[in-house]
Amino acid sequence: MTRRRDTGSPARWLFGKKVLVLGCGALEAPIAERCVRAGAAQLHLVDNGAVTPGILVRQPYEDTDIGYGKAERLARRLSRIRRDLTVTFAIENILTRTLADPTALLGYDLIVDASADIGVQTGIEKTRAALRDRWPTTVSALFGHTAQRGVATVAVRGATGSGHDLLRRLAIDTATNPPPGWGSIAGDLFPNLPRTERFFPEPGCSAPTFTGSAADVSALSSMLFSAAITAAADPHAMPMTVLGCDLTPEAAGVRPVVLTWNNDLSVIDQTGECEVRISSRAFTEMRTEARRGHRVRGARVETGGMLFGSIDEATRIVYIDNVAGPSPDSRLSPLYFDHGTEGTQEAVTKVRASTAERES
Repeated sequence: MTRRRDTGSPARWLFGKKVLVLGCGALEAPIAERCVRAGAAQLHLVDNGAVTPGILVRQPYEDTDIGYGKAERLARRLSRIRRDLTVTFAIENILTRTLADPTALLGYDLIVDASADIGVQTGIEKTRAALRDRWPTTVSALFGHTAQRGVATVAVRGATGSGHDLLRRLAIDTATNPPPGWGSIAGDLFPNLPRTERFFPEPGCSAPTFTGSAADVSALSSMLFSAAITAAADPHAMPMTVLGCDLTPEAAGVRPVVLTWNNDLSVIDQTGECEVRISSRAFTEMRTEARRGHRVRGARVETGGMLFGSIDEATRIVYIDNVAGPSPDSRLSPLYFDHGTEGTQEAVTKVRASTAERES
């Protein structure tokens, strides 16, 4: 008889859970193993890639696995850890196959996307939008270019957005005046000047990747996933959370660093094709301006202002992150509102500069 040695740890949240892991690479494979050892009741792996010689330096595969599907070989290895669990797998395209039947994903307790694939991120964001109240807690993770810094996003059931949206929020909120601890992480993941020295591991490779050893990816993936599970298990946590880890020697302060957001006000536009997400910050400003107008001009005088945000054509989402009240030369009356132009260009320029051109 033995007692579990992880009692009281964040990993205990995984015990008895059904988990889907998208991808079986340097970040996803260690996370999948953490789920098995924590006592997950079901683990399903999805990846359409094959094992190649170059990845053996930091991914948990062997020479005899070369040429076989990653998902198959990882599932076989993980199934040997516990006799009561057979890890299942699918060698398929996540976008065209896995996400094609979203209702099949609602039975999981946790979905982990560490593919670092913008197509997968946008696919999840678009697919879960109509099902967010039933969609499982979703964790996404991303490494920096040397596997020493990284972030994990956590969107609980019912959260307005998931990884794609949360990375967008993180990029905006850390663009010019990052909160303590976020400067180096944001600079690594979202450099204001695009990084020109990208690493291509072999001749002819069309997809750049990060540099880093097995020790680097194991340490960072473990810390990110542990932090993400802690947030997912907290019943009082905000709906949307991003956690950042900096394992460089010069890093100082609290690890991980955390940013959180409350749910947006979500509405479907009149065409039925786009979702409009109004941040809680923007909605609060709208209500403040409306109340000020009611107090100053009366209840029947219309008011308005400018909306700042972005339009994501891939997900068909309109983001409204900030607002501004009417310009001084605006005309307000009970019949109509005519927005003026005084100071508007300056306001737009300021927003664009403060968000590194990510809002307008």
